[in-house]
Amino acid sequence: MKTKNYCRTILYLLFFLYFCFNTLSSVSADTISANQTLSGNQTIVSSGGNFALGFFSPGNSSNYYIGIWYNRIHIQTIVWVANREAPISDINSAQLRILNGNLVLLNDSQTQKWSSDLNSTDSSNSVIAVLLDDGNLVLRDGSRSNSNLSQPLWESFNNPGDTWLPGGKIAYNKRTQTSQLLTSWRNDEDPAPGLFSLELDPNENQYLIRWNRSEQYWTSGAWNGHIFSLVPEMRLNYIYNFSYVDNENESYFTYSLYNPSVVSRFIMDVSGQIKMLSWYDITQDWNLFWSQPWQQCEVYAYCGAFGSCNQNSLPFCSCLPGFRHRSDSDWDLGDYSGGCVNEIALQCENNGSSSSTQRNDRFLMNSYVRLPEHSRSITVGSSVACESACLSNCSCRAYSYDSNGCSVWNGELLNVQQLNEGDNSGRTIFIRLAASSSVFSISKNNKGVVIGATVGSIGGVLAIILAAVIWRRRNQKGATSSKMEGTLVAFGYKDLQNATKNFSDKLGGGGFGSVFKGTLPDSTVIAVKKLESINQGEKQFRTEVSTIGTIQHMNLVRLRGTRGYLAPEWISGVAITAKADVYSYGMVLFELISGRRNSEQSEDGKVKFFPSWAASVTINGGDVLGLLDPAMDREADADEVLKICKVACWCIQDDENMRPSMGRVVQILERVMDVNLPSIPRSLQVFVESQEDIIFFTDSSSSGQSSSQTKSNTSNASSHHSKNNIQISSVSL
Repeated sequence: MKTKNYCRTILYLLFFLYFCFNTLSSVSADTISANQTLSGNQTIVSSGGNFALGFFSPGNSSNYYIGIWYNRIHIQTIVWVANREAPISDINSAQLRILNGNLVLLNDSQTQKWSSDLNSTDSSNSVIAVLLDDGNLVLRDGSRSNSNLSQPLWESFNNPGDTWLPGGKIAYNKRTQTSQLLTSWRNDEDPAPGLFSLELDPNENQYLIRWNRSEQYWTSGAWNGHIFSLVPEMRLNYIYNFSYVDNENESYFTYSLYNPSVVSRFIMDVSGQIKMLSWYDITQDWNLFWSQPWQQCEVYAYCGAFGSCNQNSLPFCSCLPGFRHRSDSDWDLGDYSGGCVNEIALQCENNGSSSSTQRNDRFLMNSYVRLPEHSRSITVGSSVACESACLSNCSCRAYSYDSNGCSVWNGELLNVQQLNEGDNSGRTIFIRLAASSSVFSISKNNKGVVIGATVGSIGGVLAIILAAVIWRRRNQKGATSSKMEGTLVAFGYKDLQNATKNFSDKLGGGGFGSVFKGTLPDSTVIAVKKLESINQGEKQFRTEVSTIGTIQHMNLVRLRGTRGYLAPEWISGVAITAKADVYSYGMVLFELISGRRNSEQSEDGKVKFFPSWAASVTINGGDVLGLLDPAMDREADADEVLKICKVACWCIQDDENMRPSMGRVVQILERVMDVNLPSIPRSLQVFVESQEDIIFFTDSSSSGQSSSQTKSNTSNASSHHSKNNIQISSVSL
């Protein structure tokens, strides 16, 4: 009996060892041969250990895919997916194997889910699949003596997904007239092809990004042999070496790395932006080197049909009033491509007729928007006629009427962007909704909306209240003092309407607006300028406010900001926008890092300008923890300090168009967005290059020095510069 049990135990042990051996040896290190399969948690790894291939499941998805990822990076980063559109549910019964000269993926019922799709008649099982150390999966004829040198029968580099690895290419085949392109994932949990693609324009030697392979919304500009003409960031490029090849068979771009040890990738992101990222071992995370388009809302139709994109909100996308998400689950994943649908169907859609729509469908006004694409012009003489023309056609979903005439939109509204209130480029659009929509019942209790809708519908005067300058008479003691008090305060329309008794006490008027007297709840007397003809009025009004700010008079408020924090446009006299405040915020960030004032003087009046030093360390590389307040004793996350320094450098760019919005700043600091490396602002460059001391003059109003003395000192700056000592007035910062 014992002998029988012993034999049985030995048999089980041998069976177990055979099973384990067969499982573990089903694939070799980097190769799948004809008699081998890959299933379950098995992987193959490239010879140098850089990449691995196997089954994976993205995010919280229950679907599985065959993919390639970085083997030495703890954050699983997929660079290629085989069965993008054909996921499987059971990896233990699925198999990746060589079959009839092709690499194929079979599910549990042995149904083919994916194939390399070679027109092969080879059934000799000599084909092998090899994962190379550059991330390229190739099929080769294994019967040759040196198959590693043979021309690949098929390779993943010629069939890219969303990732372009060094050595790969984005190409146009002149013989077949087909493009080899990058296509975004649908969302972070679905690698199926999304709506955004990057491809080569062979006629202009440039990259194009398209939505749905049709609408172009970004171009790199032509390749001039060194950089793409519309990508000036490449001038500072020290990581990537791009090259362009054009022959009788194909045209393509490829790139390599100056330093092969750098781990880098180029992706067509789900955001509709192309991004170049490099792996930082120090931070153990991906660092964004460059991305385009710069602003999310520049991506065409990012928010889908009847969605609205707002660059200063988070998330960027929302549904237009009267609409709801088509798919809540997709929106939760950051996939807005499905857009929005009516909360209540249009009446004309319900009854199949447009004859009664004048009573059953209405229009809701939306102001300060960038109008959607593909409008159609109608020749009518008034806004009422424009509305009527749209209302009579059930497919007409919106209209706009202004100095350019009547424009209507049939079908889905795409690429609507919500701009900031007061933005001169903003337009007004009227969206068609069912009369029973809840937005109309809400608007009845909102006088501001009713007033706005009335003004818009009759094509009347557009009025915007920008600000009210508050002044008070000084007492005798205050009148003799040189110290000026006061502020610039922004008010809401309703507040100013109440303060001016609905603009009833007119003090005077000009070519672009009228001035009304008002009284605030605290009895402060104010003057309110109500602008008319906004296209010209706002510019003149801003100039007027700027002029007031330069006047020194004890009975007027002194406006111009704290010296040392003023954006260059304040000094140059150009129009002031919200980006001036972004500049000031960047300067404050530097002070938060250093724990002291940027222009703080030493006893001898000299100081090293901290933003110059910080910008140099940030952009050229250096000890970022050395920038910290000494009281912190270098106790901080170096990656976080570097990120804050990058944001600060972007905020203080000389060109206001290069500065990010505050909404984008928040997204970066909250890790919703990445930030790439900025350039050193031109105004700081001279200090970075010279490495000289800077003498900052004090404000004459606080030091007792005359303004003429300050000007005199400033004019002598050039002579001091020649003595290795730069002197500037702090107002120029």
